[in-house]
Amino acid sequence: MKLLDTNLKTCELGTSPFCIETEENQIKLHALAIMVGARGRGKSFFVSNLLGWLKFDRIFIISPTFESNQSQFKHLNIQPEDIFDPDDPLVVEKIVALGNAERDDLIEFRRKKQILKELKKLYGKPSNLDDDYTLFDEYIDPITRNWKEPKHQWGGKRPVMGLFVDDAQSTAILRNKKFLNLALKHRHLFSMPGDESSLGLSIIMTVQSYTSTGGSLPRAIRNNATHVGLWRTKC
Repeated sequence: MKLLDTNLKTCELGTSPFCIETEENQIKLHALAIMVGARGRGKSFFVSNLLGWLKFDRIFIISPTFESNQSQFKHLNIQPEDIFDPDDPLVVEKIVALGNAERDDLIEFRRKKQILKELKKLYGKPSNLDDDYTLFDEYIDPITRNWKEPKHQWGGKRPVMGLFVDDAQSTAILRNKKFLNLALKHRHLFSMPGDESSLGLSIIMTVQSYTSTGGSLPRAIRNNATHVGLWRTKC
């Protein structure tokens, strides 16, 4: 076979699949990570540390055993409303709704920041609003009568969100087609307007076997994993 030089050049046309900055020598986000090892090898203990190292702003949990392991995750400040049962048929829709709400809050915060910027430019001080004062009262502190900055839970930054799926092998979640779709699209979830990259969701899963006769990891997830952690295992 003869090889020809086409002189074709490529250029970066989109966003990187790992567009969240992490510390040097740490795994890159967004990630679809699988931790494989036999029972009692320390998978959940390692992930509890990993989630802290990666500095997630919000962590969702899908696990039937989270309450028994809760002490080792206490430092992550995971909220009760972010913990889900893997056998809940609506678990994927609930997590997607929460992620979309985070996206909407960020967009609304930016909108209010822009409005306040324009108000300052046009009027200088709230006292100059005259008849328009009541129209923009949400931007005015009722005590000081000065401009009031809009608030955002994460200080206006893009929230970094993660999902930890623990002890879910042989549960309904791994047979849920919507979860498979969630895992495959993880970095494209919670899309932002314009050309800005999606907020995305990093997923970390622990399983006792990489493949098995029943309740195994779907092949599509295995093939699309960005990271694999391996402990001593018989499978």
